Amino acid sequence: MSTAIDAPATQQLVMFSLADEDYGIAITRVQEIIHYEPPRPMPGSAREVEGVINLRGRLIPVVNLRTRLGIGGVVPEDAKVVITELESTSVGLVVDEVREVMTIDLASTEPPPDGTLVGDLDAIESVAKVGDRILVILDPVRLLAPQH
Repeated sequence: MSTAIDAPATQQLVMFSLADEDYGIAITRVQEIIHYEPPRPMPGSAREVEGVINLRGRLIPVVNLRTRLGIGGVVPEDAKVVITELESTSVGLVVDEVREVMTIDLASTEPPPDGTLVGDLDAIESVAKVGDRILVILDPVRLLAPQH
């Protein structure tokens, strides 16, 4: 009778890559994934905001995750946009490649390293060890919060 209680806690993630590094976002935050098309620039936007796209009649701001995370480099031609749901809006995140949907055991995750060592970006929800890979799990709400 206690098998449901003893089952390990898991989380489903959409795993994607940026500059050959693996990242993930909870699948519950992902609305859809589309092919990248350059968005319409919006004057006065933050540096990481490429502009907006019209997605079935809705204007969606598009954020370049390479710029937001300080990774640098160029958006590949076959990049994808992960449409992410926040509390009151949707935002597109430009990623190099969407790799897979995976379920991870939460026991394989741990809090991100101390911010004094890796910077003060608190957008990292946790870090998971998946085989020999390290998967950085992002919190889109904190990731897209205004920076100080």
